[in-house]
Amino acid sequence: MMVERGECSFVSKTRNIARAGGKLAIVIDTHKENITDVIMSDDGTGMGIGIPSVLIGRKDGETLKHFMGSANVSEIRQIVLNIEFKFPRQRSWSEVEYWYSQENEQSMRFLRYMGDFIKPIFGDKISGVNFLPHFVTWACPLCDSKFKKEHCLSDGKYCA
Repeated sequence: MMVERGECSFVSKTRNIARAGGKLAIVIDTHKENITDVIMSDDGTGMGIGIPSVLIGRKDGETLKHFMGSANVSEIRQIVLNIEFKFPRQRSWSEVEYWYSQENEQSMRFLRYMGDFIKPIFGDKISGVNFLPHFVTWACPLCDSKFKKEHCLSDGKYCA
């Protein structure tokens, strides 16, 4: 299923597409920007989503929408989608980005025991892993004061 980028998170879009029976979420960027600079991260609620999601640029999205709007049923049934992840160069080390929130118990457990998870993947080459943790926050200026006190900093500017 294809949807345009909008007000709700990528995770919400992907979950809604999965619930509607979609097997892949294609999110079309609505901004004129280089999508390699856009990070589609889990907002902390993505647990259990079983379909992949990809972001495509505005121009490519417009091309796909135009085709889908003008194609007949027979042409649409013949569509084969091939998504490829290209890695620009091989290197002797791996970079692992990990996005998490303190509100997600499983994320915190992973951090606590990440050696148990990473060692089977990288084996003795674990010294060649560049681990980059990122803490997910969002603003909640309209949340009630009790929520802000328990989950936020700077009066709701940074919330987990």
